[in-house]
Amino acid sequence: MTSRKINGVPQLSVIKKKLYADSLKSILYLYGQHDAGKSTTLGWLIFYLVYDNSNETLIDEQFNYWKNKLKKGNKKKDSFPDIRVIVPYKGKYVYIALHGDSLEATEANVFFFEGRLLYNNIYIFEHGLGLRKLNDSEKDYYETYTPAVCISASFYDRLVEEPLCYFSEKKHFSTCMASWLHLPKTAEKGEEQVKKKCKDYAKLLKKLIDESFTLIFV
Repeated sequence: MTSRKINGVPQLSVIKKKLYADSLKSILYLYGQHDAGKSTTLGWLIFYLVYDNSNETLIDEQFNYWKNKLKKGNKKKDSFPDIRVIVPYKGKYVYIALHGDSLEATEANVFFFEGRLLYNNIYIFEHGLGLRKLNDSEKDYYETYTPAVCISASFYDRLVEEPLCYFSEKKHFSTCMASWLHLPKTAEKGEEQVKKKCKDYAKLLKKLIDESFTLIFV
């Protein structure tokens, strides 16, 4: 189908407009080795978004409360449990997948981003309402909560990364911002040092989300 002209200026066909239009503001991936702190970093990000502009004490309290509530015997004492969660933020929806250490996990993350994952495996975290799983009335969650940002953890391995690469490079190549952020596995010697690293990277991801919201689609 060729483009038509209006006042001598070529216009994109409807098909091409749909091809280049993308509701996603940003796609962000946090990658690193096992036990680098990816899940915990994205856990902190959830709470920085939900409790935006709140003091650190409140955020720390909520993080620890929900970590312990969700943990249910998780052997990794200091890590935030792997979940997939929708976070309302500044009138938009941020999809965050803390899973990511296997090919199956990253494939499921893409299904989550595309609204193809079973709804009863997905959480939503609204300020004042807490963290809960989607209910039966939200089966078509993608129609209700269209993502503006998609974020996934990923193990540092090409095979594991492949579904995420396909999602960003082939299916959403016109997205304003797409970035891979490496979380180093360092020789932290204390809990506070680990906590500071994870929180710093969470704040960086939040900053990238905020910046992507200022970008304008052509």
